Amino acid sequence: MMSRLLIRLGAWAAATLLAMTVSWFGVRTALFADARADAPQAIPIAPAAPSPGAASGRPQPPSGSPTPSPTPSPTPSPTPSPTPLGATTAPDLATPAPRPPPAAVAPAVASPSSTATVQAYQLTGGRVVLEMTQTSARLVSATPEPGWQVQAWQATGWLRVDFSREGAASSCFVTWNGHPPSVQTT
Repeated sequence: MMSRLLIRLGAWAAATLLAMTVSWFGVRTALFADARADAPQAIPIAPAAPSPGAASGRPQPPSGSPTPSPTPSPTPSPTPSPTPLGATTAPDLATPAPRPPPAAVAPAVASPSSTATVQAYQLTGGRVVLEMTQTSARLVSATPEPGWQVQAWQATGWLRVDFSREGAASSCFVTWNGHPPSVQTT
C-alpha cells in the first residue's frame, strides 16, 4: 500500500514538473520578447559639428530664406571637437562621410522634409540640438558641458536626453505621439 502511494506521488510530481517546465518555456518567450520590444533604446550621440545657428543658440533660418553669401572659410582644423563625456558607451561615434563646410550644413540638415527645422536648447549640463518636423523629432547632437555626462533614449513618439553630474541633472524631453513635437526642459 505504501509503495503504491509513493509511486502515485512520484508520478504526480513528475507530471507537475513537466507541465510547469513546458508552460514556462512558452510564457518566457512571450514575456521577454514583449519586454525587449517596449524597452527604450539608447541612441548613440555624435560629437556636435559647429554650425552658425547652433553656435548662437538660435534656430537656423529655413532653407528658403535668403542667407548672406558665405565667405571662403578654411577647412576644419585637425583639432578634435569636444567629445561628449558620457558617450564612451556608444562605440560608433564616427560619421560615415566627411562633413561639408558649415555653409552647406543648413540645407543638408533640413533636407528630409521641407518643413524641418533645427532647434538648439541650452540646458544646465549641456546643449541639445534637435531636427523637428510636423510629425516627428530627431536628435542631431547632445554635447555635455565639461564634467557632465550625457545619456539619450528614444522610442516611438518620444526621445529624452539627460545631462548629469554628482547628483545634479537636467533633461530635455520631446514628445510627438499624434501631435507636433513638444519640447520640455528641466
